[in-house]
Amino acid sequence: MEDDTRSHDCELRLTEDQFSAFLRFSVDRAAEPVYWIDRRGCLVYVNESAGRILGWSREELLGMTVFQVDHTISEEAWPERWKHLRTVENHRYESRHVTRDGRFLPVEVSANFLSVGGEEFIVAFARDVSERKLAEQRLKLFEKVFENALEGITVTDKRGDIVSVNPAFSLITGYEAAEALGKNPRILKSDRHTPEFYKAMWAEIVKNGQWSGEIWNRRKSGEAYPEWLSISAIKDGGRITHYVAVFHDISEMKRKEDRILHQASHDALTNLPNRLLLADLMEKAIFHAKRSGHKLGVICLDLDNFKNINDSLGHAVGDDLLKAAAVRIRGILRAEDTVARPGGDEFMVLLGEIVHERDAVHVAEKILECFRRPFSVGGRELVLTASVGISVFPDDGETSDTLIKNADLAMYRAKAQGKNVYHLFTSQMNEAVTKRLNLEADLRRALDRGEFLVHYQPRLALLGARTVGMEALVRWRREPGLLVPPMEFIPVAEEIGLIVPLGRFVLETACARTAAINAGMGLSLKVSVNLSARQFAEKDLPETIAEILGRTGLAPACLEVEVTETVLMQNIVTAATMLGELAEMGVTASIDDFGTGYSSLYYLKKLPLAAIKIDRSFIRDIPRDPSDIAITTTIISMCQGLSLAVVAEGVETQEQFNFLLGLRCDECQGYLISRPLPATEFERFLRQSAGDAPA
Repeated sequence: MEDDTRSHDCELRLTEDQFSAFLRFSVDRAAEPVYWIDRRGCLVYVNESAGRILGWSREELLGMTVFQVDHTISEEAWPERWKHLRTVENHRYESRHVTRDGRFLPVEVSANFLSVGGEEFIVAFARDVSERKLAEQRLKLFEKVFENALEGITVTDKRGDIVSVNPAFSLITGYEAAEALGKNPRILKSDRHTPEFYKAMWAEIVKNGQWSGEIWNRRKSGEAYPEWLSISAIKDGGRITHYVAVFHDISEMKRKEDRILHQASHDALTNLPNRLLLADLMEKAIFHAKRSGHKLGVICLDLDNFKNINDSLGHAVGDDLLKAAAVRIRGILRAEDTVARPGGDEFMVLLGEIVHERDAVHVAEKILECFRRPFSVGGRELVLTASVGISVFPDDGETSDTLIKNADLAMYRAKAQGKNVYHLFTSQMNEAVTKRLNLEADLRRALDRGEFLVHYQPRLALLGARTVGMEALVRWRREPGLLVPPMEFIPVAEEIGLIVPLGRFVLETACARTAAINAGMGLSLKVSVNLSARQFAEKDLPETIAEILGRTGLAPACLEVEVTETVLMQNIVTAATMLGELAEMGVTASIDDFGTGYSSLYYLKKLPLAAIKIDRSFIRDIPRDPSDIAITTTIISMCQGLSLAVVAEGVETQEQFNFLLGLRCDECQGYLISRPLPATEFERFLRQSAGDAPA
């Protein structure tokens, strides 16, 4: 049988062309960029990796110089660099290559001189070292963090011996690094924890690789201190090699927490429990009262007229007075009772274990009695009274919120009855207050919902019986078909601060409507708008009115503001200044409800007024009541002497009209002429008055 085993010729070698092709193939596909650079600095060859990493195509790179790629080389310095690279074999250096999008890429360059066919080149291999640089930066950063961390850091080997500590460790514990290295962290151990605590801690580290929590350790001085400690196991290849403990001293934080907890639950001025702590104490007291079957008493007391003292004598005196009141109240209570200050000039008392509501009444009487003695504050003897409300558990509520609310209601009833008295809670109070709260809530939303309307009541010149103006009056349409009387919501709007935006709405609406009526009907009607006390106290009132007049196009002479005499007399100087500014604009002013307040005729003549409106209470019984006749006659005569126009309100009968006409009263308004009308009906009234009503 013929042996077909063949021998292989292993002496075959690549030709030069083959080897050249192999080299080009290898260099072209090398993972790292390769650059050939000639004596001028021009790139005469780049491989695919150079273009891919830098973001340019190979064709673009071959039209560039090494100076455009390597920003550490300048064109001026290139000749010297060329000479140096010709003489040094495999020169290595770090550089930064710039990418097409402007980023700088850190690289490690290996450069060699090469002569081919009589031409000289520098062949450079560039390796991206971004990750290595980042790792170096992170390592440096970690070293800085370790050295500068405010937390103490301890590194131990797997046996638990300390191999490294940072400066904060020494600052917190008092042990220098040399004293701690090689020791076990148990040198810091305090006697605040049981062996079971440490056993559970290490069991969690073994199970989860970490533990964190609050722990007490001991400084070198022997002082125990609280710290927040985190221990983590460091593993390499799944095996624990080290433990790292990071901790910080929380002693000051603990002290601050205690202070914050106290401040959060106590009034800063009197150091009494605040409303939050009182509610908590009440819940506990209610729980025990339910189990034992006894009653609790809740007393709310508010200092009468405290605001006047605070405003007139200053807040410092007011604060001292509150502190003195707190001491006096505390002094008459039992040890099991609690007095708290929820805020302002209000105090709350919780009476534990009372048998009958008369026990709470007895305490309320003692409180009122103790306030009869003057308080000595700031070298002054101050007399202070209180209004007291009482609620009883479980009769008046079974929760702290309900009991406090009901005691508050009773206190407000005591204040309404003349102050310096106590009042027990009744269910009727709750119904009234609930109605009031609902009214407040609806009132706050009414302006945004567009529920307010402006009605207009004509003002008639008695001589000639012609309409010369109207009074703008706000109405609230709380629901379709239901108008809330102004006397029900205006005082509430004053109290809750809604009267200012509401007054602006009325002023804007009235000015815009009057301007439209005057322009459309060729009239010069004057609209009068009431200003509340809060509106009149606004310093920018003249600017507000000027802005509204400018925007609505109403002539200033067609606007009259009405202010009550009580408001004017509160600060006559400010009132004179305010009315003077309005008068300069051309806006007139009148006193509303004249005769019901406490006007001073001396100050009255000093104010820039255009008219006086006689209150309807003096017109109602004319011509039957001689007193009303005398008062009305006197007011009209006085105003004529002061060159003030007179407007009589509430004219409802022809007899009243004739009487006022005989006294030469200027204007009147009332149901005899017309009730207040919606805008469209008022315009119809004007057309009918002029005889232009449609058939």
